[in-house]
Amino acid sequence: MQSPYLPLTGPSCAVVLSVHHSYIEVELKLKLDSGDEEFSYVSDAYIEIVPFNSFVMQRDLAGRLSTLQLTVAHIIHSVEATISVKVKHGEWPYGHGGLFTASTASINDMEVVLLGFEVDEVLPVKDDGHVKLFRRVVSVESKGKLEVLVEANPANDEEDVVSDDIYFTPKRSGRSHQMLKVGSCEMEVTVAWSLLLSYG
Repeated sequence: MQSPYLPLTGPSCAVVLSVHHSYIEVELKLKLDSGDEEFSYVSDAYIEIVPFNSFVMQRDLAGRLSTLQLTVAHIIHSVEATISVKVKHGEWPYGHGGLFTASTASINDMEVVLLGFEVDEVLPVKDDGHVKLFRRVVSVESKGKLEVLVEANPANDEEDVVSDDIYFTPKRSGRSHQMLKVGSCEMEVTVAWSLLLSYG
């Protein structure tokens, strides 16, 4: 069964929410030969932020033709982590799909998908060895941990999932580097840290 979740390829920077109402606009379109056609549009959703603890909330957004379920994680005292992955040695396991995710330790059951591809696809890599991630930016609690997990998923249940994960301690600025290994594929994960603007 195909996943009902829509992969987000952005934002390119962390979203900063304030103590005031934060409005979320969602617009979905169908790509047709005759041109794009509106499928769903919602613009009246808002989130009231209680900035004492990190939390996850879900909200159903009813549009004209569909209902969307929006899941939002609000992370307090957070820093921005920009993630890049570079293949250093070896090759991705043959006949395996891949899943690259990131999560913050306080909400470890909510993983942000950085990249996902099927068993009949190849690991998307640039000429310089950097992996083409769908998404690179996540928010992490400044006193928490950032987990980056990589899984190589086989085409059948007879083979085991090959995986590796690493943890980063957040910084106010600078970069952190660690290595991941999935099969013979060795990858260097680099995280660039930066502060977020505070709301007034």
